Amino acid sequence: MPEKSWKLAVLLVALTLNGNTIAEADSESSDPDDPLVPDLRESKVPLQFGRGDFVAVPIPFSNPTLGTGLVVAAGYFHAQTHEQKATQPPSVTGAAAMYSDNGSYAVGVGNASYWNEDRWRFKGGLGYADLELPLLVSELGPVKLEFDWLVDGALAFGEISRKIGGNWHLGVRGRYMTVDQSLDLEASSDLLLLRDEIVAAGLGVSLEYDTRDLPSNPYSGRHFTASTLFNRTALGGDDNYDSYSLKFRSYHRLAEPFVLAWMVSGCDRSGPVPLWDTCMLNLRGAPVTHHMGRSSLMAEIEGRWRFSKRWGAVAFTGAGQVRKTLVTERDGDFVQNYGAGIRFMVSTTQRINVRLDYGRAGDDSAVTLSVGEAF
Repeated sequence: MPEKSWKLAVLLVALTLNGNTIAEADSESSDPDDPLVPDLRESKVPLQFGRGDFVAVPIPFSNPTLGTGLVVAAGYFHAQTHEQKATQPPSVTGAAAMYSDNGSYAVGVGNASYWNEDRWRFKGGLGYADLELPLLVSELGPVKLEFDWLVDGALAFGEISRKIGGNWHLGVRGRYMTVDQSLDLEASSDLLLLRDEIVAAGLGVSLEYDTRDLPSNPYSGRHFTASTLFNRTALGGDDNYDSYSLKFRSYHRLAEPFVLAWMVSGCDRSGPVPLWDTCMLNLRGAPVTHHMGRSSLMAEIEGRWRFSKRWGAVAFTGAGQVRKTLVTERDGDFVQNYGAGIRFMVSTTQRINVRLDYGRAGDDSAVTLSVGEAF
C-alpha cells in the first residue's frame, strides 16, 4: 500500500517514530538573541523525562488521498538516567489509530529505542490498514480515468543502525507486507494486471546524516537519507524486486523570522514491483496516487515566516516527474505545484506546528490539514 498511507498506521504513533518529536530534542538549543525562538533553557516543560511519561493526542488531518479524518495516538517515553539524558533521546513506545470520512482506517504500534550514548538505534512496528484511495490512469487517451483503489494489508518492519562517525548512522532494515487489493471495475483490474493478493518480504540497508537543530521544525541544518530494500521469494515474498530511495533536505535561516527550506527526493524500482510499492510524487495539491511509476524525481522549496511567537505563514513551489508509468511505461507528465499556508505552533518548546496548506499540482488542487511540517 502507499507509503504515506501505511505510515499513518505506524509512524504517526504519537508523533514519536517519524523523527520529528520530543524524542530527538535533547541535544537541541535555542537562540537567546531571537525573541521569537523559545528559550529551551528557561522552559518549565522538560525535554527529557526523569521517569517514564505517557502522552496521548488527537491529530486531525485532511488531504486529497485519504480525505478528512482523525488520528488518535498515544506514546510512552521510557525513563532515563541522568547520564542517558545527556547523550541520547528517550526511547518511545506508542500506538495509533486512524479513521477518515471515506471509510479508510488503520491501526499500528511501534517503538523507537536508543542506547549506548546513541551509538545504536532501533525503529520498528506493526500495522494494519484498510484504505480507499483515488487511482488515476491518464495513459489511455485524452480522458483521465479515476478508479477507487481498495487496499487492505498488514505490515511489519524494523531497522537497526549504528553511528559510524560524526552525524552518520548506518543500518540494516527489513519489511514484511501482505496486501489484498482491488479496483472498482473488473476491466480496469485486467488492464492494470492487478493481482488480488501479494506478499512482499525484503531486507536492505540505510544510511542517514542529520545536523538539523530541531527535527520537528528545523531552522538550520541538513538531513540526508538513502535506503535500499531487496524483496525476495527466498524471504517469503511472491516476487523478486528492488527498491531504492534518496532524500535530501536543507534548512537556512535567512533572517530573524525567515527560514528557507528545500528538499530533493528520488525513487527507483526494478523488477515486478507491486502497484502499491511503486514510486509516487508527494507534491502538495494532488493525491500521491495520481502520479505513480517505476521511478520518480521531485523537488520543493518553501519560504517560512513567523510573524509572532505562535503564528506563521509559508509559500512553496516544486516540481516532479515519474517515469515508466502504470500501463504504457512511458514517462509521466512534468508536474509543477505551488501554494501557501498558515501555521499555528501548538508546542513552543518543540516548535511543532499545526499546518493548513492550499496547493495546486497540475490539474489538481487541495487543502491539507496536518501536524508537523511537510518536510
